Amino acid sequence: MNKDDFMKFVEENIKYHLPESFADCRFEAGKQLCLIVSEGNSPDAIRLHLEEVYDTFTEDRNIFSALEFIAKNVEEAWSVTGKMDETKEQLRGYINNYEEAKKHLQIVLSDPDVESVLANSVVTQVGAFNAQYRLPLDSFNLESEMSVHVTKNMLDKWGVTAEQLHQDALSVEGRWNKPVLVDAFDIITHLQFNFSKPMNLLENNGAKLDGQSLYTLTNENAYKGAGMLAHSEVLEQIGSLFSDNNYYILPSSKHELLILLDDGSKSVKELREMVQYVNEKEVSAIDLLSDKILYYNSKEKVLELAVDKAENLSKEITNTKQENVAKNTAKQPKKTAEFTPRM
Repeated sequence: MNKDDFMKFVEENIKYHLPESFADCRFEAGKQLCLIVSEGNSPDAIRLHLEEVYDTFTEDRNIFSALEFIAKNVEEAWSVTGKMDETKEQLRGYINNYEEAKKHLQIVLSDPDVESVLANSVVTQVGAFNAQYRLPLDSFNLESEMSVHVTKNMLDKWGVTAEQLHQDALSVEGRWNKPVLVDAFDIITHLQFNFSKPMNLLENNGAKLDGQSLYTLTNENAYKGAGMLAHSEVLEQIGSLFSDNNYYILPSSKHELLILLDDGSKSVKELREMVQYVNEKEVSAIDLLSDKILYYNSKEKVLELAVDKAENLSKEITNTKQENVAKNTAKQPKKTAEFTPRM
């Protein structure tokens, strides 16, 4: 059976290997071993290239196996096409209706030194990071990369400012994708040994944290959860749980942050080395957030880039010495030339 005969046979018989839902579909043999599947008068179609299927058929001569394999691929491709149609419709709804779109806003973080922002995207600074705004297209699921980033053109169409977008994202995200703080050890045992789901410590009725553990901050879906860094009220609540003591924020990935009480036992240098090692060995490129360590001052309610205290102290001492030298030099009387007249 040559290629033309093979394609003709597939065209005429593939419908017998598909569910009844494909009864109204047309199957056409296109050029270069391409099967075209369409429905009714719709201009949309899927195209399957069958070169590898034909090569396999020439080896095993099993046309039934070939048809079953092609039918499976037709069903999968048709399913994705249907979801894509739903996605396009959902996206059109977002673009034409901000009140609907804003219900699904999610803040996504990236490090400007690691990842450039998408062209024309709306960007807000959060600490040392860029915050962009994502609309999940949930005809797939919330843990899918199938999403659209909010652009400046979309803001113009909505008549919304970047500041309003940011505030709306903060407001709605806490409702549909609320913040979650858990003991990092508890989440590991939950995942590895199927222990009970750990308690969200942000809902622990004001109980204090002992600060002996490492904690994970994410969102309810544990997807793109590092965006919780933008929620100042969450950072403030964590500080309150630490009895208003300061803490470090370690960028575990784009999905979660690690929270560590500053008890003086770890330097920023040690923490940075730890994060760099984990990022290099354990975190995939697509999930990598940053090596930067952040610091939250609970009393001042300020988020800043962490600086090694020993390094900072050394700089302060050096600067003080230089200032003192300059002051002492300025205080010394200027020497003037003295002349003794000859007698």
